Amino acid sequence: MIRQITTKGGERWDNIALSEYGNPAMMGDIIAANPGIDITDTLPAGVVLDIPIIQKADVATSSENVPPWKR
Repeated sequence: MIRQITTKGGERWDNIALSEYGNPAMMGDIIAANPGIDITDTLPAGVVLDIPIIQKADVATSSENVPPWKR
C-alpha cells in the first residue's frame, strides 16, 4: 500500500522519511518507491511522491524476540 504526498520546495529525502516514519534512515524506502524521481539533495516543489505504508512488526509482544531478562 502507498499514499502520496506533494513536496514543498527544498524538502530533503531524509526529512520526508523523518516526517512520515519518524526515522530519517528510512529514506531508502521512499527513494525505492519513486524510481522516476531524481535523487537530489533537495526536491523541488510540486513533486508527487509515493510513500509506502509500512506496518510496524509488533516484536515487543512476542516472547521469542525478547531477551530472557525482559520476559
